[in-house]
Amino acid sequence: MAPEVTVLTAVRNGAKNLPDTIASIRAQSFDDWEYILVDDASMDETPWIIEEAMRQDSRINLLRLSKSGGPFVAANEGLRQAKGRYIVRTDGDDLSLPNRIERQVNYLKSRPESKACATFCQTLNDSGPVAGNLHKSPLSSGVLKWYLCLRCTLVHSSACVEREALEAIGGYKELSLAQDYRFWCDLARLGWLGVIPEVLVYFRQHGERVSVTRNDEQKKLGKDILRDHITALTSKPWKQDDIESLYAVGHAELFPMSSGMDALNHWDRLWMADKTLTELERNELAGLSAFRRRKFIRSNAKRQPVNFLMHLMAFWFPKPKMS
Repeated sequence: MAPEVTVLTAVRNGAKNLPDTIASIRAQSFDDWEYILVDDASMDETPWIIEEAMRQDSRINLLRLSKSGGPFVAANEGLRQAKGRYIVRTDGDDLSLPNRIERQVNYLKSRPESKACATFCQTLNDSGPVAGNLHKSPLSSGVLKWYLCLRCTLVHSSACVEREALEAIGGYKELSLAQDYRFWCDLARLGWLGVIPEVLVYFRQHGERVSVTRNDEQKKLGKDILRDHITALTSKPWKQDDIESLYAVGHAELFPMSSGMDALNHWDRLWMADKTLTELERNELAGLSAFRRRKFIRSNAKRQPVNFLMHLMAFWFPKPKMS
């Protein structure tokens, strides 16, 4: 009989932290799962660690790739082998709290409109969870689909998605980085994505994550996804300069202040015109717009004092005017 859940990890050279990740899955309160670990041609002890775990637990399976194709090629290989109704993702250095799978499966079963969910996450370092360092995000797809134009606060290791929904969006695009961002955007635009406002995952932050070691490539691919996402939302293509500006606002980067503010104002007009949003969602987006506006202005104030003075009103009264 097929398991209800497939836990999926794509891992390359993850020997240092992988035993803790596997242990956190084996400690789950929900036990109807298979665990597929796809080894992306590791050159360390990763395969041996997985083989040892397989000897201890028959629900664990190893899929070895002879040539590294990157995390999303590896993930798609795992998806082709998956038997569960739900796919639970975790990276090989992150941890799942014991009730994580149970909470996410129950969430999706109780909300037929949701075919995927994420959770809040807490940063983890070698000393343990970092107090107060939380990854939070909006809870509704309506807000998420627009806020993802500014930044992605969702952690991939917190994803739980119906396998049929993941197949419907074509799985992961097989590029080297950032395709978890595309995954979230696709699900949110379809209205399928919800968020459980609980910390159910610990996200390990360290200098060896590819998002750190290949940050420039991560940013470039992220901007490509942003362009595709906002074009799909509005049916109107954005110029690359405007994409650069909106990305800079969302990430509070050093950037010409006027260009950033123009892009944010444009984004405000777009979500305000979205008739599918509820009043609560519109108010939440106005608050998020104000927060990102102040963060962006503050991060550029010292470098652009004249522009800062020009945008003082936007700093002190940052909320967009609702139509």
